[in-house]
Amino acid sequence: MSILTLLGLIVGAVVGILAVVFVDAVLALNELFLLARSSREDVFDQTWLVAMTIGVPTIGGLIVGWMRTMMPTDYFQSPADAIRAAQSLDTNMPIKIGFPSTLAACVSLGSGASVGSYGPLAHMGAYLSAWINRLTRADSSFGTIGIACGVAAYLEILENIRKEEHAAV
Repeated sequence: MSILTLLGLIVGAVVGILAVVFVDAVLALNELFLLARSSREDVFDQTWLVAMTIGVPTIGGLIVGWMRTMMPTDYFQSPADAIRAAQSLDTNMPIKIGFPSTLAACVSLGSGASVGSYGPLAHMGAYLSAWINRLTRADSSFGTIGIACGVAAYLEILENIRKEEHAAV
């Protein structure tokens, strides 16, 4: 078995687990904060429902803003950073920047923001692969392939989760 196959298997397995955790966390927050339709149907106090509809996104935005002030950079990373890393062969994507970026996306999605879920998950797969590349001290082409494995694994896992959700409805 080649080292690239092993990299693909490891990255695929780890990011698959993390994708399920990410999606489950967002769905749980949506249920908890009455953002999901199923959780809103059981609420009979319309004042409470209006307060949650306005308050949850506001508080979520404040939390994400606070998280942004704690970042070592001026911005959260995105898939654009993964593309830049793969294209420039500079696979330096620090986990101390990537993890908070993904966590901020989870908080945003969980509090009702219109943030797409593909971007944060693809980015998380990319920075996880870049982290594995740093641990193995491989050359930059190995890291670029690892970033591609991470992105592909996340997108495939997320697509399968969405298919299961639609089948359950």
